[in-house]
Amino acid sequence: MRPSLHATFCHTTSHLLFATLSLLTMGQAVADEAQTYPDAYMKSHPQTQQAFQHATKPLLNQHKWVANYGTASPVGKYEQDGLIYTVITGCKPHDCSSEQYIALVDIHSNVRGALIRERQRASGTLTTTTFDWFGDVDDSARTLILKAYSAAQ
Repeated sequence: MRPSLHATFCHTTSHLLFATLSLLTMGQAVADEAQTYPDAYMKSHPQTQQAFQHATKPLLNQHKWVANYGTASPVGKYEQDGLIYTVITGCKPHDCSSEQYIALVDIHSNVRGALIRERQRASGTLTTTTFDWFGDVDDSARTLILKAYSAAQ
């Protein structure tokens, strides 16, 4: 497993949950028959649950809320270049504006994602955003996650 990579950007505050909606509209969204939240999804997909736990383990010392998926959005599906991803998102309970995550799960239950932390400066006008990558994030997954994030700006 590669060590976590960090990228820092300065910009105005935005929310990853809105970025996820952008992600789902950038490619071809795949319709789900019913809304399923991460906890229920993981119970019915134990291999993915195990992969998520393994991928996010390095985050848990400082971000314990990720283990229980946080305040989560319904699980989505996204297709790009013939690949279908399950999209799992959540944010820190009672603090969604400062910590969120997005995880992409492929057909083989490989989990790739980012914990995104936003910190506002004392002036209130500028935010520092840090991406803590988890799982085996390749260039393709990183590009999808950053596109979704940038689209929300």
